[in-house]
Amino acid sequence: MEYRRPGEEKFQLTPSWRKKLPVPTYVYETTDQSRPVRRFEVAQKFLDAPLKVDPSTGEIVRRVISGGLAPLVRGRSTGPCVGSVGSHSE
Repeated sequence: MEYRRPGEEKFQLTPSWRKKLPVPTYVYETTDQSRPVRRFEVAQKFLDAPLKVDPSTGEIVRRVISGGLAPLVRGRSTGPCVGSVGSHSE
Protein backbone atom coordinates (compact mmCIF):
# COMPACT_ATOMS: atom_id res chain seq x y z
CA MET A 1 0.00 0.00 0.00
CA GLU A 2 1.33 3.42 -0.92
CA TYR A 3 0.71 6.54 1.09
CA ARG A 4 1.45 10.13 0.16
CA ARG A 5 0.46 13.47 1.57
CA PRO A 6 0.27 16.36 -0.88
CA GLY A 7 3.79 17.70 -1.48
CA GLU A 8 5.54 14.64 -0.01
CA GLU A 9 7.28 11.70 -1.57
CA LYS A 10 5.52 8.33 -1.72
CA PHE A 11 6.48 5.71 0.82
CA GLN A 12 5.50 2.09 1.22
CA LEU A 13 3.50 0.86 4.22
CA THR A 14 5.03 -2.45 5.17
CA PRO A 15 3.17 -5.23 6.99
CA SER A 16 5.47 -4.81 10.00
CA TRP A 17 4.44 -1.14 10.25
CA ARG A 18 0.74 -2.11 10.22
CA LYS A 19 1.25 -4.61 13.03
CA LYS A 20 2.27 -1.78 15.35
CA LEU A 21 -1.02 0.11 14.94
CA PRO A 22 -3.34 0.05 17.95
CA VAL A 23 -6.46 -2.08 17.56
CA PRO A 24 -9.76 -0.41 18.47
CA THR A 25 -11.99 -1.93 21.13
CA TYR A 26 -15.67 -2.31 20.28
CA VAL A 27 -18.56 -2.79 22.71
CA TYR A 28 -21.17 -5.44 21.95
CA GLU A 29 -24.40 -6.34 23.75
CA THR A 30 -26.68 -9.34 23.65
CA THR A 31 -30.07 -8.89 21.97
CA ASP A 32 -32.15 -11.73 23.44
CA GLN A 33 -34.99 -9.90 25.24
CA SER A 34 -35.88 -12.94 27.35
CA ARG A 35 -32.49 -12.73 29.12
CA PRO A 36 -30.66 -9.87 30.85
CA VAL A 37 -28.62 -7.65 28.51
CA ARG A 38 -24.90 -8.34 28.79
CA ARG A 39 -22.23 -6.01 27.41
CA PHE A 40 -18.66 -6.99 26.59
CA GLU A 41 -15.68 -5.56 24.73
CA VAL A 42 -13.76 -7.06 21.82
CA ALA A 43 -10.51 -5.76 20.31
CA GLN A 44 -10.93 -5.95 16.53
CA LYS A 45 -9.21 -4.55 13.49
CA PHE A 46 -11.02 -1.66 11.83
CA LEU A 47 -11.73 -3.68 8.68
CA ASP A 48 -13.05 -6.77 10.53
CA ALA A 49 -16.77 -7.39 10.14
CA PRO A 50 -18.88 -6.78 13.25
CA LEU A 51 -19.61 -9.86 15.33
CA LYS A 52 -23.03 -11.45 14.94
CA VAL A 53 -22.70 -13.93 17.83
CA ASP A 54 -20.84 -13.88 21.13
CA PRO A 55 -17.73 -16.06 20.70
CA SER A 56 -18.02 -17.42 24.26
CA THR A 57 -21.77 -18.13 24.52
CA GLY A 58 -23.12 -18.14 20.96
CA GLU A 59 -25.80 -15.55 21.78
CA ILE A 60 -26.80 -13.07 19.06
CA VAL A 61 -25.14 -9.67 19.62
CA ARG A 62 -25.03 -6.20 18.13
CA ARG A 63 -22.29 -3.57 18.15
CA VAL A 64 -23.04 -0.63 20.43
CA ILE A 65 -22.31 2.78 18.96
CA SER A 66 -20.96 5.01 21.71
CA GLY A 67 -19.53 8.48 21.99
CA GLY A 68 -16.02 7.13 22.36
CA LEU A 69 -13.32 8.73 24.42
CA ALA A 70 -12.84 12.43 24.84
CA PRO A 71 -9.82 14.24 26.21
CA LEU A 72 -10.09 15.47 29.77
CA VAL A 73 -9.34 19.19 29.81
CA ARG A 74 -8.21 20.46 33.18
CA GLY A 75 -8.33 24.11 34.08
CA ARG A 76 -11.00 26.72 33.58
CA SER A 77 -14.53 25.61 32.89
CA THR A 78 -16.06 26.37 29.52
CA GLY A 79 -19.62 26.22 30.86
CA PRO A 80 -21.68 26.40 34.01
CA CYS A 81 -20.69 24.22 36.93
CA VAL A 82 -22.94 22.67 39.56
CA GLY A 83 -22.68 25.55 42.03
CA SER A 84 -23.35 28.34 39.52
CA VAL A 85 -26.75 27.26 38.16
CA GLY A 86 -29.83 28.60 39.93
CA SER A 87 -30.15 29.66 43.51
CA HIS A 88 -29.59 27.16 46.32
CA SER A 89 -30.64 29.51 49.15
CA GLU A 90 -34.39 29.31 48.48
